[in-house]
Amino acid sequence: MHSNSILRWVAILAAAGGLAAVPAWAALTTGTNAPSFSVHPLDGAPLTPAAMRGHVVVLNFWEPRCAGCTVEAPFLQRLHEQYELKGVLVVGVAELEQHEAELRSFLKQNHTTYVVGVDGGKAIGKRYRVTEHPTTYIIDRAGKIRFVQVGFAKGDEKKVEDALQAVLEGQKSASAGVQRAAGQ
Repeated sequence: MHSNSILRWVAILAAAGGLAAVPAWAALTTGTNAPSFSVHPLDGAPLTPAAMRGHVVVLNFWEPRCAGCTVEAPFLQRLHEQYELKGVLVVGVAELEQHEAELRSFLKQNHTTYVVGVDGGKAIGKRYRVTEHPTTYIIDRAGKIRFVQVGFAKGDEKKVEDALQAVLEGQKSASAGVQRAAGQ
């Protein structure tokens, strides 16, 4: 088979969903423009791109049954409390189809007060090439991705917070490439 034919079949299979998920290393990288999105919180008005403009956004994709998400949840709450007045928005995007009661229970148990919306069809996650949970992006005030963390394990708090500090200080790149959680 000719190489162009092979490439054409790969494209057809990918479009039809016949290929495995995009690997984690394919997450959007630092320096690229963050895809625009709106998230609909469980309670409250939608959070739109206009409302996020001018803020540093910590965008976290997760789901309640994810072990790394459970470890990361208190850390994200602390970031929200510590950095909200410095122009940081922590935004959680729960990727789940159903089980709103499970989600509400998780948020209550973790005393979550930052914005959390549901992306049941995973439309936002697809735009951000999310293939595993948790995946966290730090987006600067100009809408550029400055840091990506795939997975989360105890001890990762420092590198994520250091990256956030670097973005707040206006550094162009908080870290090169995609950070993998320890042990992944």
